[in-house]
Amino acid sequence: RYVPLAVVHRVYERHPAIAAAAAKLPKRSTLTPAWEKDDPKRLVDLMETPWLELSRGRKTSLPIVDLFDTDLVARQKEDALAKLKAAQNPDGGFPWFAGGRSDPYITLLVLAGFSETQHYGVEAPAQLVGRAVRYELGELPRRLKPDQGELSLILYAAYVLTSFPEALSAKVPELAGARTLVKAWLDYADVHADAMTQLGKACAAWAYRRLGEKARSERYLDRAMDGAREEEGVGVYWQPEKLSWLWYNDSVETHAFVLRTLQNLRPKDPRIPGLVQWLVFSRKGTEWKSTKASAAAVFTLLDFMKARGALDKGDAFAVDWGSQHESATVGPEDWLATPLRWTRRAGEIGPDAARVKISKKGPGLAFVSATHVYTTETPAEESAPGLLRVHRLFFKRVKEGEDYRLKPLKSGEAVRVGDQVEVQLRIEAKSQFEYMHLKDPKAAGFEAETLTSGWVWDQLGRYEEPRDSLTNFFVSWLPHGEYVLRYRLRPTVAGRFRIGAATLQSMYAPEFAANSAGFELAVEE
Repeated sequence: RYVPLAVVHRVYERHPAIAAAAAKLPKRSTLTPAWEKDDPKRLVDLMETPWLELSRGRKTSLPIVDLFDTDLVARQKEDALAKLKAAQNPDGGFPWFAGGRSDPYITLLVLAGFSETQHYGVEAPAQLVGRAVRYELGELPRRLKPDQGELSLILYAAYVLTSFPEALSAKVPELAGARTLVKAWLDYADVHADAMTQLGKACAAWAYRRLGEKARSERYLDRAMDGAREEEGVGVYWQPEKLSWLWYNDSVETHAFVLRTLQNLRPKDPRIPGLVQWLVFSRKGTEWKSTKASAAAVFTLLDFMKARGALDKGDAFAVDWGSQHESATVGPEDWLATPLRWTRRAGEIGPDAARVKISKKGPGLAFVSATHVYTTETPAEESAPGLLRVHRLFFKRVKEGEDYRLKPLKSGEAVRVGDQVEVQLRIEAKSQFEYMHLKDPKAAGFEAETLTSGWVWDQLGRYEEPRDSLTNFFVSWLPHGEYVLRYRLRPTVAGRFRIGAATLQSMYAPEFAANSAGFELAVEE
């Protein structure tokens, strides 16, 4: 609690315009902001989804500190520091909970927090830091084991204990003495480099650079960047680590840490904007539910914005939409209650509305999307491959001996009343998304084999809701990857039936959507 309060307080002191803008922001009583209810891009009303309560903002019974209230931030900062000092045990370590046994990871976390505040010009309490460092120097040599978790702790310690500025080292002699031990820890970890995580490699790059070993630092920075992928729209990223809930595998925090390492040790690396793009994009499509990871991401973005001049200069947007020209300017101190949006409706939409050109000048990062909501008698075509894709296939299930095989059906082909038809919905996601709704219309003359709603956990956890005219799939968490959802129908009436496009859309960020092609089936007696 102390770290974000101290940093935000310092940002307010250095940027009065931002402090003045913060005072004007709307107040709320929820942890997260409410979703925009009347977004015209959202194809389904939130009341039809399981996320109506979530969309109003996450509630908590705990007191909320308003980081946009400058006076409250100043008072709470001092209160948090006093509680932090009281929590320190006689041996110098910090426990998970006040009064408990000292823990080396929690103590490193506290030290890393004070190092972070120093980065923004907030002075750290020398006595508290010295006692905590003394505890770590006695505890960590027992952790020299070739285990992934232990190596991660040792490398994190090497990063933290070398992160304090020389001005504080002069006041805390324990910090100066720690560098000799850190060098020994790093050399031990170097022997077991295969057991290092991505976060550990970035920590090693930082620590070796601070010890003056640039060649080793560069080598570990290269290793930390191994496996990075780049995709248009998404940016530069890594696939999530296994056991991603562990602190040293957290995707958002690790990504932010590696980005910050690259910004500081190799500031001209061309992958930096792409790494920032992924970090901001991940917040666009999902919530950051970990306060620790959120803080790491925000601090990293602050560094990036400061380096680009985005804390001092605004951005200018120009929109050329057929004969219509719009513009907008957003300064660093401006608050946008809703995204910039330009809309045309009904008779305003002509042939020239099919093309839109949007340009931006300024140091900031922005995402843009164009959405066309319409109805048509013509069978829809599958949307172009993008960040999301849904491809729908129909099969006739045929029994051969004791087994069944799937015979692919083309649009316009015929099946008979009572045949078993399997529908496959193949989803491709190039990033992680939350609160996804997949709506698959059902032909009028068909009935689903499964008639009850419920959770299904194969491949992709989702809640399935069969209705008379469609089947709903509610997916709370859609990881990066490819997935196939299946269900079966039986035709009950002869005739020729059109089937509308299946639509996949984020309820949290409705500009992310995709649709399948329409389909047609004939049913014979």
